[in-house]
Amino acid sequence: MAPLFPQNPANCAIFLLLRLKQIERGSLDDWARRLEEKGVRITHRETWDTGSRSVYFEDPDGNVVELLEQGLWPLKD
Repeated sequence: MAPLFPQNPANCAIFLLLRLKQIERGSLDDWARRLEEKGVRITHRETWDTGSRSVYFEDPDGNVVELLEQGLWPLKD
């Protein structure tokens, strides 16, 4: 599997994460399937130590977008 981020961080001017809402645990596969049905390529899948999972894909401008299940970060929705 290709690395999630470039190996040379000098190629990255800024890393920005915009969190809109964490996805309900157990629904990530459905979200990923819907994206793929629309022609979006999932570029990376991750399972974290907490059991939460993420999928990553690129928006039309090439920005990396993460969908994250609840439970990784102690955030309130």
